[in-house]
Amino acid sequence: GGDPPMDGAKEDLGAVALGLDYQGERLRVEGDINYQNRTTDARSGLLFPPPSGVDIGRAPDARRNFFPSWTYWKTKEWSGALRAEYDVSPDWTVYGAVGARKHDFESMQTSWLMLNEAGDIGAVPARLNESLLSKTGEIGGQGRLQTGPLKHEPALSVSVLDIDYSAARIRSSTVFSNIYNPADLPKPNIARPSDLPRASDSRLVSIALADTISMADDRVQFIAGVRHQRVESTNFDAMTGRQTSNYNESAVTPACALTVKPTERLALYGNYIEGLSQGGTAPEGAVNAGEVFAPEISKQFEVGAKYDFGQFETTLSAFQIERPSSYLDPASLRYVSNGKQRNRGLEFLVQGEPTHGVRLLGGVAYTDARLTRTQGGVNDGNRAPAVPRLQFNATAEWDTPFVPGLTLT
Repeated sequence: GGDPPMDGAKEDLGAVALGLDYQGERLRVEGDINYQNRTTDARSGLLFPPPSGVDIGRAPDARRNFFPSWTYWKTKEWSGALRAEYDVSPDWTVYGAVGARKHDFESMQTSWLMLNEAGDIGAVPARLNESLLSKTGEIGGQGRLQTGPLKHEPALSVSVLDIDYSAARIRSSTVFSNIYNPADLPKPNIARPSDLPRASDSRLVSIALADTISMADDRVQFIAGVRHQRVESTNFDAMTGRQTSNYNESAVTPACALTVKPTERLALYGNYIEGLSQGGTAPEGAVNAGEVFAPEISKQFEVGAKYDFGQFETTLSAFQIERPSSYLDPASLRYVSNGKQRNRGLEFLVQGEPTHGVRLLGGVAYTDARLTRTQGGVNDGNRAPAVPRLQFNATAEWDTPFVPGLTLT
């Protein structure tokens, strides 16, 4: 808990977690339960840019808080999972798992729209309450067998995920302020909703079968898999409870990967995978918050090389990911799905201990994210939002020679 850098803001977070594991000769069981309670005061809402053609003024003082003191976000969340594995024989294992998550959210917030270069902003204060219940289960098995010179590691899994989402949003009247000189706005009288109407229901079902085939002392490895997925999603009108849309889509999608090791230290690989994913969900702050979009297929290609220098190894890869494009329209404040987003890039990774007592883990990535197949081709070729072109991460550890047992990170 404490005060973040912004004037008048406050943050409190409490969490507790319990994990219990059992490991027998053939049976293994893992159980986990988690609880989290988080409250943020005076930092509740978003700031949207002005309409096209309106200049944006200078950046305000980063300590200046233009969110009213009575705005808040409050989240309570329970989650738990139980998983068991049993070795039927030395080569075959079966498993099962169940889990659930209960997420409750309430807020009083102002999502501001910039009006002009002078920093004037407007908002419609709103109370938003949400409740989300997720339930999931999985069963499967995996094993090992030999057919002539080929080693096989087949795996079968069946999984189900149910998500029930309820929400209520109550709005007040429009208020005005300024990002450079925030107004002291009175707290609006917005009643807390007594009941949360159902907003959407989703169910995802997956049946997957894969086989990892190895030969030539594991110098050649091929993975082939196929998955049947079904996504059912229903949206409801919060006022009437009437069903507004329903999606029931299924697809059979492939996955394959090939790894070849021409030498003990060098590995070359390539993979391709498709997946049917539930469509985007409109976030808090959107006028259609909670709306779930139709499922679509995402595709990924990747080729790369990994070299083991002994004490450390490096990986260089090239990739392309094509997935549906969803974003918050700044003009209408509506979350929309429009066309595709194609990410192409290169990534270089390094990990290991280049010298005694010094460990490194990090990498650099370049991504060119573009919009394609947008409605009417209006945004084709434009950069996709929220994808950095350059990203760098590094972690280092040094075991100091002057104080045995002391490590700097």
